[in-house]
Amino acid sequence: MHEAYFNDPYYLAMVWYLLPLYLDIIRKGFTIMKSDIDISYAGKNIWKKYELMAENTKADIIFMREHPANTGHFYAIPNDRVIAFFEEWVDSQDSFKNLNDQQALAHLNGKIYMICNSADSCNHVKTLPMNRLRGNNTSSKIAAVSTYPSSFTRFSGICPPDKAINPCDEDVLYVHTICMSGFLTKMNKLKQLGFWLMEDICTETKLDISLQSSKVISVSVTRCVPIPRLSLAVENTFLHCKASI
Repeated sequence: MHEAYFNDPYYLAMVWYLLPLYLDIIRKGFTIMKSDIDISYAGKNIWKKYELMAENTKADIIFMREHPANTGHFYAIPNDRVIAFFEEWVDSQDSFKNLNDQQALAHLNGKIYMICNSADSCNHVKTLPMNRLRGNNTSSKIAAVSTYPSSFTRFSGICPPDKAINPCDEDVLYVHTICMSGFLTKMNKLKQLGFWLMEDICTETKLDISLQSSKVISVSVTRCVPIPRLSLAVENTFLHCKASI
């Protein structure tokens, strides 16, 4: 197994590989909520939150706001505009071979989607023609995309702060460890934020082993729990929403 780092060949292959899957799900008529694996949730009903956002703004797709959208977590409703949106996003890989899916999507702003954050503006967006890369379909309408601020906005940016965050705060639906690379770096950041919900999977134990020659040697054995166990202290904080963590 090879760990992928931001925009290396493994990373680019991974993020572009997933887009046709989302397109297939949308074509089958399912609403989807996509989540990166470096996201930890605050225990709220995030699906319901997205439904309300979509209902209030009349948006087709909802992203976290980040120049203009972060593609690590999104909610998409199946309709003709969204199908065309994903078709164009998938096809854009040919034009943006050295960019990741999020960077490519930024170049498509105003062509296959527009940002709108009210019912009036989103309904207007849906009437506009889509500037499609596919020459065989010119009748599509632009997808209406709504965005919401990061949970880290109060800390003057979109990057995680260097302190714990209260999962009960109204604006905290989840934390996303962007602005950094590597599993260990992201895991340690989630621990610092108070959002690492598992016990450490692997532990090293020293054992003394007696040999037939009566000689005793010391060896190190690494035990890995095959199924992650919830860290009860953190879980209870999320379930009962204490005033602070």
